[in-house]
Amino acid sequence: MKKLWILMIIVLIVGVLQAYTITSAVEAQSLAKKHANEDVNRIMPFFGGVLFGPLAPLYHYIATPEVPANRLIQIKEMIPKDQSYLFDVYVQTYRNEVKMLKANSSWLGWAIWIVTVLAISNA
Repeated sequence: MKKLWILMIIVLIVGVLQAYTITSAVEAQSLAKKHANEDVNRIMPFFGGVLFGPLAPLYHYIATPEVPANRLIQIKEMIPKDQSYLFDVYVQTYRNEVKMLKANSSWLGWAIWIVTVLAISNA
């Protein structure tokens, strides 16, 4: 009975480790987008759009965001050694997604500012 429990635990651990591997570019991209959506603070770019207008989204298009170190370590462990190109796919997708999210938030802030000014001027 004891051997059966040990075998079940080993199978469970191996199954869990297999579930957390990235084997294709599509998986790397979808995980990068998910992580970017979790990590991005949309409030500051929004207020940047309100304060600086179209300069804020342009800044977010130009600036290259960094991937947090904990994400890099986590992804490095999930990618097999023979498919190391998936790490680059993840990093590039993460950066592009963060740029897009921050720029969209800045455009929204600028649009809200314009609508507010127009509403106040027509009142």
